[in-house]
Amino acid sequence: MVLSSKASYVVSMLMVVFLAACVTPTENPAGYEKRGNSENIPPGLELSAEEKVTIRFAGIPNPPPPHEERIREDGNIHPPYLSEPVKALGLTPPQLQTKLYEAYVPRIFTTISITVLTEERLITVNGEVARSGRYPYVGETTAVEAISQAGGLTDFARKRKLTVIRGNGLKFTFDYEKARRESQFDPPIYPGDIIDVPKRLY
Repeated sequence: MVLSSKASYVVSMLMVVFLAACVTPTENPAGYEKRGNSENIPPGLELSAEEKVTIRFAGIPNPPPPHEERIREDGNIHPPYLSEPVKALGLTPPQLQTKLYEAYVPRIFTTISITVLTEERLITVNGEVARSGRYPYVGETTAVEAISQAGGLTDFARKRKLTVIRGNGLKFTFDYEKARRESQFDPPIYPGDIIDVPKRLY
């Protein structure tokens, strides 16, 4: 049987609606955020306004002295020898390093090594741990590692439902015992994150 053009169009549209309905959005419990360049950047790693950055130069004879500056409200910094400001807001330190290298080489230097350092970044572990408080973020860290840094859980901790609060306000829970047994259930922790360990009710 040959369908008319109108009937074929109706059938095609019904198929499109059916396929669209079958698509299920994926959840994002780790709290990653999509950026314009489609790169997943964990929240809290981006540079923010008023954050102090230190730019260190090396790899050449007599490199410029280190440059310290707080990121301005417009998101820019003004590194030495550059006539135009550089947008730092929203970038990670490695991304800013790349951007600065491209601004200096080869326009000003034939080659140079650039390192961007930030002020101490902290994570917080609250509730039923041996030593609740703020701890320095020293690189790639998971929730279980952060809790170990805080002395581990107390005997009164509710292990099955700990809460992580991201720097951007996103909240999710995880099972501590499951995270200890299987690393894929141990969420990464980023600067500004808070881990809240509740108390058992019995």
